[in-house]
Amino acid sequence: MSRQKRYEKDWRQIVDGTKTATQIAEEYGIQRNTVYVACKRYGLKPARSIDLNFCKGIHADILKEELKVMFVTDVARKHGIELSFLIKWLSVRRIPYRTKRQQNVESEAKLMEIKAKTPPENVMDTIKSLLPEYSNVSIARVFGYSREWIRRIRQAEENNQ
Repeated sequence: MSRQKRYEKDWRQIVDGTKTATQIAEEYGIQRNTVYVACKRYGLKPARSIDLNFCKGIHADILKEELKVMFVTDVARKHGIELSFLIKWLSVRRIPYRTKRQQNVESEAKLMEIKAKTPPENVMDTIKSLLPEYSNVSIARVFGYSREWIRRIRQAEENNQ
């Protein structure tokens, strides 16, 4: 009986929540399963190998703040994280993010409203006024022209200024 209490006392010192089961097993030269059995027996918990609040060493709060002003692709590139991993990590934790495609859909919806309000004779003036804010692709798609034609209009406007 006294030996078992001492054994429990030893395990409580070893499994203090700072090391994973794998690290403990390697340090003491035992099998990882032995660590899990002892933890279950004495109600101990080793550290988790993946901390839920961190993504590749970056705290979730930092990522949330960056995602408010940046696209998910830009955040992934900034931190050197694979995009698919970051999206999966964010989705599991229900952290909202924006993609460039969503941005294009939103901007094109605004363009559709502008087009609906524009009389046919003022289309060219409207397109010229939209050039600083929107891409050639978005304008071309909404107004039904080619990207090349919009590019030429943009180039002519830049040369006139």
